[in-house]
Amino acid sequence: CHREIHTQSTHQKYSGKRKSGINGYDYKGKFAFLIVNELLEKYAQNQKEEEAARKEHKEEREKEMEALREKNKRLEKEKSDLATKAGRSDLEVAALKEEVKRLQEAAEKRRNDLSTAQNQVESLRRENTNLRNATDRKINQLEGTVRTRDEEIEKEITQLRRDDQKQKIEMNAMKEKMEKMEKDAAIFKEFGEQHQKLIHDLQPKQSSGRIWTVGGVRMVTAADLEYLKKATKPRRQSPSRPPAKQDCQVPEIGVSSSRMSAFNRFVGAMDRTDKIQDVKCWWFPTTISTTRPTKYGIFVNASQHQSCDK
Repeated sequence: CHREIHTQSTHQKYSGKRKSGINGYDYKGKFAFLIVNELLEKYAQNQKEEEAARKEHKEEREKEMEALREKNKRLEKEKSDLATKAGRSDLEVAALKEEVKRLQEAAEKRRNDLSTAQNQVESLRRENTNLRNATDRKINQLEGTVRTRDEEIEKEITQLRRDDQKQKIEMNAMKEKMEKMEKDAAIFKEFGEQHQKLIHDLQPKQSSGRIWTVGGVRMVTAADLEYLKKATKPRRQSPSRPPAKQDCQVPEIGVSSSRMSAFNRFVGAMDRTDKIQDVKCWWFPTTISTTRPTKYGIFVNASQHQSCDK
């Protein structure tokens, strides 16, 4: 490569100095001669440089070979020393082998223990997951039960409030009823006292005309009983005949049979003077009234009561 570059530079050097002659033959030969001489000089110089480089390389190689021989001798000596040491340390090597074997066995055992521990950890993790899932399901179930129980309690509280309100209303109604019963019982008590007093003080001439009153209300006498029997007695009349005229027109009273029978029992108890000690106050649970004044001006008004002894 160096020679080729030198040749190209020489050609460029002398190519510009060519002079024209007869057909140019003299100039071409001179140019070729100069190139050959220059090439020979370069070749000789290169040979010298190569020889010097080869000699220098050979010397360096000899030095390296000498260093390698010295190093080889040193390694041989170290090898011999190591062989000597190896021969003298067979027991140590055997002990080291035993130690290595023991360490390998310990490592294998530790590896097995680690595998067992990992399996136990996986098992515990699965059990923990299952327990957590079961706990979550139980908690959700208990929350649903508590929610349902709360709704039931809320419904029960609402129903109890309604029942309490209803009970209060009933208690108020019962209280009003008891107050009314106490007032009526006081009236009947007064009636019983007056009736008992009248029975003891009764005279024969007053048996049919005496007027009994309780709180300004006219009560029934024997004459009233006779009148009521006539007024409530059913009479059959012919549709073709008009009703006969009477000296005293008896008013018609609309009284049911059950109320009339109760009234008769009431009046019968009043007439039984022989058993007046046993009859403190007769219960007459009905009301009899007329739409117009009667012959005797009878007015009967009695209310329902559980007991007259109050």
